[in-house]
Amino acid sequence: MIKLFRKNKKRKYRYLFILPFYLAIGLLRKTNIIRGEYYLFGSSGGNEFNDNSKYAFLTNIENQKCIWVTHSKKVVDRLNELGIKNVVISNSFKGVYYHLFSKMVVVSHGTYDVLPPLLKNVKILQFWHGLPIKKIGNHVEKEYEHSIVNTFWRIVFRLYPHLNNYYCDYFIDNSKNGYYLDFNPFNPKIVKIGYPRLNIIKENEKLDFYCQNSKLEQLKEVRSLGKKIILYMPTYRNNQSYEDNIDICDKLYHHFKNDNNWFFVYKSHFLVKNHFKNSNNFMNYTDADPYPLLPLIDGLITDYSSIGIDYLLYNKPIYYFTYDLEEYENSPGCYFELKNLFRDLLVADAKKISSKIKNEVFGKENKSKLREEILDKIIDKDTINKFQNNIDTIYYEVNN
Repeated sequence: MIKLFRKNKKRKYRYLFILPFYLAIGLLRKTNIIRGEYYLFGSSGGNEFNDNSKYAFLTNIENQKCIWVTHSKKVVDRLNELGIKNVVISNSFKGVYYHLFSKMVVVSHGTYDVLPPLLKNVKILQFWHGLPIKKIGNHVEKEYEHSIVNTFWRIVFRLYPHLNNYYCDYFIDNSKNGYYLDFNPFNPKIVKIGYPRLNIIKENEKLDFYCQNSKLEQLKEVRSLGKKIILYMPTYRNNQSYEDNIDICDKLYHHFKNDNNWFFVYKSHFLVKNHFKNSNNFMNYTDADPYPLLPLIDGLITDYSSIGIDYLLYNKPIYYFTYDLEEYENSPGCYFELKNLFRDLLVADAKKISSKIKNEVFGKENKSKLREEILDKIIDKDTINKFQNNIDTIYYEVNN
């Protein structure tokens, strides 16, 4: 997957040569010769059916004007198997047609979720992929440092803004104080509505059919046996090797594997290689989307992943395995003073974190007030209550 994201970054050099085409399409839209009709949805660099875009699309699946766009034939085949027909390969004849006659594009990662050269004068709605704990975008990327090359691209982006993956017209913000919004080098209109992927917490049964897989069915059987399910889901680290991932996961699993009261699930970041083998009390969950897992688990171990904020909505046991906290606070850095905000939920030792989560799952400890306090300081709860399903209504509201 990391190669696919790098491939998308390299595409901007090829896309640069069709700048006249980009400008011509924009002119045709500006003069209403081409009129927008469709809503396009894409995610994860165009390579997965995942994240906020996925759930925005699913809640509007009956709307024939909603089209899922992907660069991956595997995604098309998988969605067709689920009975979803309004999905296209981005550079196919149909894909280009829907791009040309689109009026808004909904993305989770950026413009490269779809085809940037076809987006001039099309509104981009950026749902993003969660409230970050770690710094992102403009705060960490070296491409914004001063150099001749970067100065060249800054000039290009003024004329060809969709070539910058971060470009958007509207940015969905669920945060309490907008602490991270300047990560984006553009100035989109900020829209305060709920994340679609958080709505699965409330309406999981309505979307369950489109999220089903054999491993979810297995976990339901595990629950029926009375076992407690623990999910370990770390964030992506630029400099961490596959072997390091195995070692860290093994350290945690070691404290659960010999106890038949527990079932341990590992879900890697979708950019990370994932070749763990399943066993009696261990599952390597390989589907890109972790959200169907959340209603089934009894506790979460994470670190700096945004899922560590989303899961607070359940108010169930969660601990942050921050064995590299000092190093991580230095690079890439964090948006919060973690030691003050998360306090007792930060644990650096595998044995200690397993002990804490076991104690809380079985009621010997209770951190619910601390979880509520963290949630209250980070998430604007009014936005969750303002979740809007209908894409036509969203389009009308953001344009007025």
